[in-house]
Formats: sequence, C-alpha cells, structure tokens
Amino acid sequence: MSYFHVSDIKIEGIATAVPKNKINYTDFYDQFGKEYMDKFVKSSGIKSLYKTKEWQTASDLGYAAAHYLFEKLGFDSKNLGLLVFATQAPDYKKPGNSSILHYRMGLPKECACVDMYAGCSGFVYGLQTIGAMMQSMDMEYALLIVSDTASKQMCENDRSTVVLIGDAGAAILLKKEKSSEPRVTLLEADGSGYRTLIIPAGGARYPDASHDVFHYADGVERTLYHSHMDGMKVFTFAIQEVPRAIKDYFAYTKTRCEDYDALCLHQANLFIMNRVADQIKFGRDKLLISIDRYGNTSTASIPLTLCDYYGDKQGEFRILASGFGIGLAWGVTSLQVSAENIFPIIETDDYFKEGKIQLGEL
Repeated sequence: MSYFHVSDIKIEGIATAVPKNKINYTDFYDQFGKEYMDKFVKSSGIKSLYKTKEWQTASDLGYAAAHYLFEKLGFDSKNLGLLVFATQAPDYKKPGNSSILHYRMGLPKECACVDMYAGCSGFVYGLQTIGAMMQSMDMEYALLIVSDTASKQMCENDRSTVVLIGDAGAAILLKKEKSSEPRVTLLEADGSGYRTLIIPAGGARYPDASHDVFHYADGVERTLYHSHMDGMKVFTFAIQEVPRAIKDYFAYTKTRCEDYDALCLHQANLFIMNRVADQIKFGRDKLLISIDRYGNTSTASIPLTLCDYYGDKQGEFRILASGFGIGLAWGVTSLQVSAENIFPIIETDDYFKEGKIQLGEL
C-alpha cells in the first residue's frame, strides 16, 4: 500500500463556487417520468444540482472560488508560489487550466503551474501532490483548485448520469507552518477498471471518431463523445475498496472513528455513502452530506461539502476524507480544519469572455 506523509503544511482556507443555473429533480419529470425520478431521489438522495450553461467552464468556477477565497482571507496573490489545477474537464486540449488561471489571477512569473487530469479522487490526490511539492519549494503559499463541469460530458438522454452530475469548483489555500499536524494519505488505484467510467472519443486514441448516435449495451443512445458509466461496477468497486482502504488507514494511523469529528466522502451516491459509513461503523450522524442539493460534483465534492457544512460554523475539526472514482483510483486522508476559514458556497454565472477564441483570431 502507498502511504504518503506531509508535515508542516496547513490548510489556510477553502472556498467553493457553483453555477447559478439550479435544476430541481422535478424539472426532469417530463423527460424521464415522475415515477423514475421519485425512485431516483430515494436511492441517490439528489433533489437538485447546479449546471453550467454554454460558455462557463471549470476554470471559471475555479477562478470564482479562488478570487472569493483570497478576498475573504485578505491574501495577496503575489505571495503564491505554486498553483495546481485538478480537473477532468479542461477548457482546451492544451494548454492546461493552470495557465489560464495564472493569467486571469495575475500571478507572478515565480509561481509555478501544474495540471492534474483527475476525477472523483482528485481532491485527495491533489492535496497530497501539492503538499509534497510545497515541502521542497522555498515559497510559503500554494493553491489547489479542484473544479469540474462534468455535466457537459453527459448525454442528455442518459437518465443514469444527467440527473446525477452537477458542476462546481473549489479553491484550497495551503501554507507552510511548522506547528501543523502531520497528514497521512493512502492512495491506491486499479487501472483494470479504466473502462468503468470513460469517454472513448476526443483524445489521441479516437481523435476523429464519428458523432453518430448508437445504442450502448445499457440501452441508452449516446455518441462516443459522451461519458459512459457502468453503474453496477462502480457500485461494487465503491462498497468494496473504499471501506477496506479506510480500515487499512485506521490500522496504519492507529486511529478510530471516534478520533474524527466527521466523515466526508466523495458525494457519489447517498446509498453508496451510507453503505461505506456503515461498513466502517462510522455513525451516519457524522457523515457529511451535500449531494441532496448539489449532486455529484466530481473533484470538487469533498471541499464543496466542507464549505456547505462548516461555512457558517466556528472551531477546529478533524475530518476523515475519502475520494474515489474514475481510473479507477481512490484515496483516504485526514484534515485538520479551522471552520473560520471555510467559507459558504457562492453562485456565479461569470465566464472568461477572452477565452472564447473564434476562427481566425489566432
């Protein structure tokens, strides 16, 4: 097992942004039927979600969250030494979103940029990656952005995903601080499940695939450019690997459920989350839930949930967190957070108008 250790790195603040475009589950009645949607809500827990409109992207949500965070903390972006952007919905094929944010935020040339192509485990993987990089750099501050607009990749006729996936972006500011509690992270992966969550076309393997619609094995009509999820395999993976990994983490760190104030899981599905909590004997009363109002927001779901729960609270809290999904990849970590620096979720419909590059502009 791959355990990673980061010392003297503090979470200075967390902020999250979602689109203003709110969609309620009842809005799908005409498309999928009341009976199906009522059953879906009962199993998934999702009553509403937020989706970007045409021109709004992951970098826009990440920018809004970062701008809000810096404003609330009174932080000068010129002090930033590193920016890491994790997403599975980049604005362009190239360059990466970190370059776009570097420009929009007016970051200094001394600030390094890194992009991570990551999905639902992106927050846990990203937090470890940026922490490890910080320990070998001479600047004091770094910024992790986890943002996705995965709803744009869903087929509008796919009732298993279009009513599940929401969009959000989160910004996490980290600071070097000697007294900070060491953080242990467990990261694992199983690449044999790469087809479980996949968009086959659009990359180098199938750059010019047909946009024709055809029937997949699950009976849904999609193109190869739409996201496909094998729901049963995802479910089996989540309820087997995630509880096992958390139990391994408990054993390695010599901790128990009672040592944590809350459990914050990737908001995949309410049924899955409850099953994981039950298997590790973590009381459901301490399981943080945001999926009912925001849906599955991929990389951003853990920080979004923290902002949703702690955005109006005070005090210090120790959180057990686990992200899991596409890849397949998963991870477990613990967070020491100060609620005073976790801010309520904001809504935005802004987008980077300069980023709309038209034919003939270049």
